Amino acid sequence: MTEAYKYAKESEYIDENSIRLIGIDKDRDMADMALATTEIISQGNSVVFNRNS
Repeated sequence: MTEAYKYAKESEYIDENSIRLIGIDKDRDMADMALATTEIISQGNSVVFNRNS
């Protein structure tokens, strides 16, 4: 997700203010870690769900 955010942020075709990261992980600890990481880099524009497939 962090690489996707970096790519979108550097793209001249995407407005930085419209970028929102949405993720899902079935492991609770990984979902929490992904949310913490993406919240920092996206300045609060992310959400990570903890769901099972």
